[in-house]
Amino acid sequence: MFVPEVFRFLSSEGEYVALLRRVRWPDGVTCPICGSREVIRWCRYRDYQRYMCKVCCRTFNDKTGTIFHYSRMSLRCWFLLIILFTLIHTSIHSIGWLLGVSYMSVFRACKRILISLNQPTVKLGGVVDESYQTAGLKGRNNSSLIKMLGRVPRSRGLKRRGRGRYEVDKVPVFAFVERGGARLFTAAKDVTESTILALVEQRIKPGSKAYTDEYPPYKTLNTIYNHESVNHSIGEYVRGDVHINTCEAEFSILRPFIALHRGIAKYNIQLYTKLYQLHRHLSHTKSIQALQQAIKATILITLLNTLAKPSPTTYLVKSEQQYAQPIYSLTHLHISSSI
Repeated sequence: MFVPEVFRFLSSEGEYVALLRRVRWPDGVTCPICGSREVIRWCRYRDYQRYMCKVCCRTFNDKTGTIFHYSRMSLRCWFLLIILFTLIHTSIHSIGWLLGVSYMSVFRACKRILISLNQPTVKLGGVVDESYQTAGLKGRNNSSLIKMLGRVPRSRGLKRRGRGRYEVDKVPVFAFVERGGARLFTAAKDVTESTILALVEQRIKPGSKAYTDEYPPYKTLNTIYNHESVNHSIGEYVRGDVHINTCEAEFSILRPFIALHRGIAKYNIQLYTKLYQLHRHLSHTKSIQALQQAIKATILITLLNTLAKPSPTTYLVKSEQQYAQPIYSLTHLHISSSI
């Protein structure tokens, strides 16, 4: 009953604009250029209120500085796209068919959502495990990179055995799950001790319990956490409260979640893990509240995205390249060595 309830509360473009205003400025309108609160109403254009800042004398409306800025799609279409892509999780082709919009328009809109998606990192106390997502250099923009690597197309896909690394197109994805609480997901370049420790220190409270499997690099957690592990190699999967079944359950959902997109490029995995984190976080939230939180998590183009240098292979038009993240280096993981 998600979509009917949204339609019942939001039936016109003006109501969508009012919802955007409530979500973006809950404490009053603020100038997106200089940050001043000395703002007055200037004029109206269709359903949009235009404002003027008394400090910088610039005018703006409710969409200025968001992913909806300079978009020809209506807010009604944008909000339905956010519902279908982030909450219901429908493929881009199906979204285009449902909304009556071209595939490339939906593709660029979904990429804007992924790039601007803001999922904060909180400190948990719980279970840690890793999975490996097969991903190469998918996409027509990557042909030059494949030629630079000097390799021929794979005859049997990416069926590499053993532990994965970013360089071999088998990207590790870590899950941090607090039992009965939040879930965090992130991609990494490898599964060495230094990488694991750097990721865990940002997401697990010092001194809390940390449950993992028997993989040797996890032993580095013994110095900071109350660390216990289960030995899968001898058939031990549960020992009292010690198990990682919560992480395994999340990975069983994450794999088909990503498989819906028919393969993704490895430098985009971090974007899709953030999307999955938002999707799981809002999965048991009421419809209108879930839509408001999804809009709040995606609308703003943050300062980091604005100042970041565009990626060598971009999926955005020239006017949007200034908002692209440097996705070739996972610098947000705070790992000293680069990929």
